[in-house]
Amino acid sequence: MNIQAQTKIVAFALAALTSVSLLGATIGGMQPSGQTDVQLIALDTVTITAPARVAN
Repeated sequence: MNIQAQTKIVAFALAALTSVSLLGATIGGMQPSGQTDVQLIALDTVTITAPARVAN
């Protein structure tokens, strides 16, 4: 087996490993966490307006 074929095989193996690890991390991140008592806190709406322009 020549070096070019070995390089292609190693590159394919690393690409497959990267793909599997990325997919695993994505699926792991989508799993629900153990904490289910999340409370939502509603905040008041804040409106910011620019001051009126002063004529010179």
